Amino acid sequence: MGRPAEVAEVVTVPLSDAAAFPSGAIIPLDGGRSAVGRDPEEA
Repeated sequence: MGRPAEVAEVVTVPLSDAAAFPSGAIIPLDGGRSAVGRDPEEA
C-alpha cells in the first residue's frame, strides 16, 4: 500500500519547474501492480 506522501510526490513533480517538458503521459499509481499483468482481484 502506498503512502500519501509517495502519491503526492508523483503528482507534484510533473507540475513543478523540475518538469520542463510535460508530455501528458498517464502515470499509473498502483505500486507496479499493472506491470505484472492482470489484477488478481478482478478474477
